[in-house]
Amino acid sequence: MKMRGLLLGVLLWHGTAGGALRAEQTVATAAPLGEVNETYGRSDVAGGDLVGLSIGSAEWFDPQNVRIAVSPKDSVLCVSAISRDGLYFARTPYQKPPEAFGAREVRLTPFTVKFEDQLSNFNMSDIALLALQASSAECFEPDALYLPLLEQPEATIVRLNAYFNTGNQDIAMTLTDDGSGRQTAARCSKPDGARIGYDVICRVYGLKLGNQGRTVTLDFTLDDGLQTTPLSYKILLPSAPEG
Repeated sequence: MKMRGLLLGVLLWHGTAGGALRAEQTVATAAPLGEVNETYGRSDVAGGDLVGLSIGSAEWFDPQNVRIAVSPKDSVLCVSAISRDGLYFARTPYQKPPEAFGAREVRLTPFTVKFEDQLSNFNMSDIALLALQASSAECFEPDALYLPLLEQPEATIVRLNAYFNTGNQDIAMTLTDDGSGRQTAARCSKPDGARIGYDVICRVYGLKLGNQGRTVTLDFTLDDGLQTTPLSYKILLPSAPEG
């Protein structure tokens, strides 16, 4: 993790037929349902295989400006976060406000209440955030739509970043556009430093955001040398920002 004097980065947690979702170009604020549930100082290992999703290529994480893409459906946003070294962990449901219905993104306010100083020193690859759309704060959605962090909300051509806890297994990932059917292979690598919260980051380059939001399918395979395990997630790509 790197120190800095100026916060530069911006982080951003079912589609319709053909993968298209209409969205207005507005920004709203989502508040926690209850307290922000977060810890810092003990090493945690994320329970799932996919532990983070973002689009963009910002350098720094700004805990005061955490934005995620949203679609018109459902009212609860289930957000979890873990640092690469496992020392920071959070899991908090947020309420999407009425003015966010039709918006392309929301800002999570507050994202942290205890550890802003620590998180302000993270670069973007030091923390993974995973958000999904849910009908209640129970956050149990078998066919959930996953909502990426928006590292650079003003960008129209973006990089998708997927953070995995593979358990030292080999991984291969492909992204499929649900509307066009176009498939793109990801480039996967291990991040530098401690790899407790996640051990692989896979990236897909050159995704162009359109006038409407759309859904894409993230397919990946884990291989432990004896058997392979295929898994997939549905992800929302927001519409391009105005201008």
